[in-house]
Amino acid sequence: MEQILSLSFYSAKAVVTVLLICLAGAILVRYQFIKEEALRILSKLVFTIMFPALLFSAMAPKTDFAALKEFWIFPVTCALFVVLGLGLGYIVAKVTKTDSRFFNMVIACCTFGNTSFMPIPLVSAVALVVPAFAAIPGAERTGIFYISLYLILFSPLAWTIGFAMLLGRKLTDMKLADLINPPIIGMVLGLIVGLIPPLRDSFCVKTGLMSPFFESAEIIGKATVPCALLVLGGRLSHGPVHNDLPKMAVALTAFVKLILMPVICVGFVYFMIKFGLMPRDPIMALVLILEAAVPPATSLIVMCAIQENDLLENNMASLCFWNYIFAIPTITFFIILSLWLFQ
Repeated sequence: MEQILSLSFYSAKAVVTVLLICLAGAILVRYQFIKEEALRILSKLVFTIMFPALLFSAMAPKTDFAALKEFWIFPVTCALFVVLGLGLGYIVAKVTKTDSRFFNMVIACCTFGNTSFMPIPLVSAVALVVPAFAAIPGAERTGIFYISLYLILFSPLAWTIGFAMLLGRKLTDMKLADLINPPIIGMVLGLIVGLIPPLRDSFCVKTGLMSPFFESAEIIGKATVPCALLVLGGRLSHGPVHNDLPKMAVALTAFVKLILMPVICVGFVYFMIKFGLMPRDPIMALVLILEAAVPPATSLIVMCAIQENDLLENNMASLCFWNYIFAIPTITFFIILSLWLFQ
């Protein structure tokens, strides 16, 4: 009992740490200390330079062929949970008789979570406040590296399947340019540098010729977490502006994304460890469970905005808002459960 209370305290502390930064962003935008235009610029900076730099600096020093072979669990789990999300999302949309205009939106929300800007600060906070994680050298960077491995497959899937669904296009109509975005470029460059030993030594060793570029990427990448959370808080600051979805659709979407998916993931991780298919690594387990437990990606709002369809964009923003509200207790619970089971 004492252990559970201790884990509850540290888990809640990690979540509150993240929430306070989001709250700061919400207040700054709500009271117009930061204008909407400034928020959009900050969002672009996070997307185009900070996040790619973070992914590059996390992947380059740790990635090699042995690591890719050892950590196959991340892309495989990503593929399994995208397929599961698509299936469960379709069931939710059908059961709630969701209007055809929002049918794909409900499916996308059940499938594509905020797999980068939520897990990264949460893992960073856990590594900072939980003593068992703080005692592990490089725990934060290891967690970000694991998240990067998950994103190797998730980002292309989100910007192909998810993008096509929300834009009402077929996958065959998607262009190569739709798949190449700055975070993917950052990941690919990190993979290339990591997989070629002379390049890795040149970039990642302090005496290497290209080390100033790597160190610059590290510095820029450190700005990702606070800036991304400020943007997230700012985007949710106006609350559920518009909602044409049935309440049951909103509730079931939240249930599937925030409760059912992470419960399935906890069972998946438990049996993978029990049968020796993955190591008993508490950071790895935490990352996988967080990836399943996070609310829908705010990039889904961006995908809707590209269509210049205010109705779709506003309803997506409203659906995301309620999911983020419900996620506060659920994420805290699953962090506690992950630490208790796998620490």
